Amino acid sequence: MSRPRQRRFSPPGLALLVLILLGFLALAWRLRETGSLEELGPTLRGRSVGAEAFGAGGGLRRALRRMDAIHLMPPEIGPADPSGLELEAAALARPETYTLDRLPRDRVARALRVDPRWLDREVAVVSLILRPSDLAELAADPRARGRASERRGYLGYVESGEYLFGSFVGVRLHGGWMRAAPPESRGFRVYFRNRHGHDRFQVPLFPGREEDFPSELVIRHDGQLAPDGELWYFRSPLCYDIARRIGCPAPHTRPAMLFVNGLPMGLRALTEYLQKDYLRARFGIERPTLVRTKRGPWDSEDRVREGRREAYDRFVSRIRDPGTEIGWIRANVDVDNLYRWFLAVLFCSTDDPFQGTLVREEAIDGARWFWIAWDMDGSFTPRRQPEEPWRSDNFRRLLSDRDPRSVLLQRLLADPGERRAFRELAASELEHSLTDAFLEDRWRHYRDVAAAYGVDDEARVSLARTREFLLRRKEVLREQLARRLADDRGDRRDIRPARSPLPTR
Repeated sequence: MSRPRQRRFSPPGLALLVLILLGFLALAWRLRETGSLEELGPTLRGRSVGAEAFGAGGGLRRALRRMDAIHLMPPEIGPADPSGLELEAAALARPETYTLDRLPRDRVARALRVDPRWLDREVAVVSLILRPSDLAELAADPRARGRASERRGYLGYVESGEYLFGSFVGVRLHGGWMRAAPPESRGFRVYFRNRHGHDRFQVPLFPGREEDFPSELVIRHDGQLAPDGELWYFRSPLCYDIARRIGCPAPHTRPAMLFVNGLPMGLRALTEYLQKDYLRARFGIERPTLVRTKRGPWDSEDRVREGRREAYDRFVSRIRDPGTEIGWIRANVDVDNLYRWFLAVLFCSTDDPFQGTLVREEAIDGARWFWIAWDMDGSFTPRRQPEEPWRSDNFRRLLSDRDPRSVLLQRLLADPGERRAFRELAASELEHSLTDAFLEDRWRHYRDVAAAYGVDDEARVSLARTREFLLRRKEVLREQLARRLADDRGDRRDIRPARSPLPTR
């Protein structure tokens, strides 16, 4: 007699049981939270309450924040205290307070410590509030980097006088050489974290990212002194517009007036930060190798910020190899992206071009390396030709550096077919993308921004020079491309091996 077959508990049955159990737990949680919400309604109505009113777990508080049902209030601050003791004692004290309604318009200026005159303009205003001792520590050690340098602060965001968003945030200094600039010129990097209040900046700032809010934000100074001593505004934002127009990825920016502890810091550019969150939103990249390409004595951090360092080392080693063929380069590098970056910095005559971010998607076999433009504020004003900057010729600078882009371009443009391909791409983009109408539209946009933010007098000369550069540059660049990249001869003075080995850091 055969034994009866024993019935086994199959994996699908187990999965169904788990789903049923999770459903009961979700229902129980929902009933409990609904009850808590009904109790909170009368409590919140008309006044602020501390974070402890939502329970110790914080789950309800996070859910209500995400639904925009409750709003984190600015720290309670009395009249301005020149000594800073009032801020030190109470500005960032826990617990945070929340209310059902946003900060009313008549309380915005005092609560955020901003000049009320800016609330009557159609502009954006950002207020950063930090303990004076924390702000002093950031200023005392401007080269400090990493999480250890981060200080807790509060960020409030206002548009056209309406308080739209506020959260406690992590604050660090941002930049390279600008870290050593006077405090009023330094940039900040802001981190949104759940433990501070919000894990995202919850107001649409940038086109194409209305539903995917940034978790990190750079607040950059948008006025820099040129070699001629003139203060220039909007150089990086305008260059990013030009780069994106010809197909090179670049971050978006948004102008805003910045106040720090009530002190006006001038016009700033709110800028997307190139990190994992940005790569996921813009390119769908989940597992990047991300490399910061800018180098300098101030930068002590490893260049590889995300992913596997060995992948970058292998890439650089292969580029160094003089036997590397064009076929391998095209299989492993997005050459079209490289050519578009090259055209962007050529057109803008960027003095400090080798910045940006090198990226590769590690989760996809055969994914190619590509670059994202960044920090192009050294454009339009070359040091060697201040009188006619549109005539500047930076081919030699771009084709004789240690940077991987320079070495790749040397190899590619030594090939007649590649020279022809780049020249045709450049001719097409100069003719059809960087049209006079597009360049004039962008120039008028920043002229209007200057007027809205009250810097039109400061920017009048630089804006006039920018317009002249934009309208004259195309013809000059066409002549340079024809002369330096002719099919019948490679200009070996400019297309040559790099003079020193590529860095790996």
